[in-house]
Amino acid sequence: MDNTGITVTDNGDAAHLLKITSGGVFVSADGGETWKNAVRGDGINTDLLTAGKINTEEITVYNGEFPSFRWDANGLNAYRFDSYSGAVDTRQFVRFDQYGIYGLKNAPTVYIPENEG
Repeated sequence: MDNTGITVTDNGDAAHLLKITSGGVFVSADGGETWKNAVRGDGINTDLLTAGKINTEEITVYNGEFPSFRWDANGLNAYRFDSYSGAVDTRQFVRFDQYGIYGLKNAPTVYIPENEG
């Protein structure tokens, strides 16, 4: 700990450092020669994100304030934007799941296929 923040060294590899400052969390893979901002108050740098698994219980991509795409246990869904109401119609969508790619118009509120031809 010094006037630049708190520096943590990886015991297995001294080239890997983590620094915690008031400006965020920074990481270095070259012993501190260069630093990349990993986390700040306004977000997480996903360029540095590595993941073996991503929990897709629900990932929603918004267009402004409206959900345009959702990835959940039922598949990856692209919803129809209703320009009249200015909202997304979740009963009209194209879905990609274990049954393939298909589209539905006026689907029930919750549509879970058991078998799609």
